[in-house]
Amino acid sequence: MPKPNDTKSRIITAAAKLFFENGYEQTTLRQIAKQVGMTHVSILKHFDSKLELATQTINDYLNGLRRTCDALIASFPADMPDDYFRHLLWWSLHFKMLADNQPFRRFYISFYREGPVVSAQLIDKNLMDESPQPPFQIGEKSDFISLSLMSAADANLASLIDMGIIDNLVATKLIVHLNGFLGFIPSYNPDESVISEFFEAYLADIEVDILNDYLLSAYEDEAG
Repeated sequence: MPKPNDTKSRIITAAAKLFFENGYEQTTLRQIAKQVGMTHVSILKHFDSKLELATQTINDYLNGLRRTCDALIASFPADMPDDYFRHLLWWSLHFKMLADNQPFRRFYISFYREGPVVSAQLIDKNLMDESPQPPFQIGEKSDFISLSLMSAADANLASLIDMGIIDNLVATKLIVHLNGFLGFIPSYNPDESVISEFFEAYLADIEVDILNDYLLSAYEDEAG
């Protein structure tokens, strides 16, 4: 994906900060425009809607998550079943990020309240194509339907984490099972201890500042 120009970078950076602080529903184009020092009409010359800006923020998060996954995959043992554990890595890290970062988690949930089908239509499918071994895959069924289903399931599990009903490890187990049902990964029914041991081995000590490490770093580097 080509990097946006400096004006777009400033808009995306301002939007990401406001989404992170206030959530999707409470952030307006006028607020974003004020942060950048322009009118909301000028914002619309660069982005069609608030939804498009929020989707870019989600894409930046997913790309950051993928970079972290790619780095961790290098430490996998040679005999590890790569396909399954690549998916397990993606989802366990994803739900850890959501569990550890309440402001982003609440933005993430509020973004998907706009509607998983609309969101899925806008999510950048190039995310799955840029790496020869992507951290997740879209099945052979309709990509649009599959991604919509995953968006709804993902957002619902994030909501359960937010309410304290489940933790990130339970969310990972549930989404992995759902993945198999939807045909995303090979049929595999892991024991809960497998997920816990995997998490302790690869993810327990990882800390990420989502706002600065994933959402802002690329744009601020460009602006600098």
